[in-house]
Amino acid sequence: MGKLRVVVGVALVYGFYTARMGIRMMTIVQNVTEVAYLGRVFSIWFLCFDSMHPFGSFVFGFISDWFNHGTFFVLGGLVLFGLLVVYLMGRTPE
Repeated sequence: MGKLRVVVGVALVYGFYTARMGIRMMTIVQNVTEVAYLGRVFSIWFLCFDSMHPFGSFVFGFISDWFNHGTFFVLGGLVLFGLLVVYLMGRTPE
C-alpha cells in the first residue's frame, strides 16, 4: 500500500505541474511576449515543458505493470467517469 501512495502522490504532483504550466503560463507568455518573438519563445517553452513527459511515462509505466491487463479496464472506467462528469456539468437545472 505504501508504493501505491507514492505513485499516486507523484501522479498528483505531475498532474498539477502539467495543468499549471500548460494553461496558466501559456496565457502569460502570450500576453507578455511581442508577436514577432512568439515562435521563438514557444519553441523554448515547449522544449522545457516536454522534458517532463519521460518522467510521467516512467511513473505510469509502473502502474501499467501493476494492473497488468486490467489497465484497459481501469482507463476505460476513468474515461466513462470523465464522460459522466462532463455530461452532468452540461445539464441545465430545471
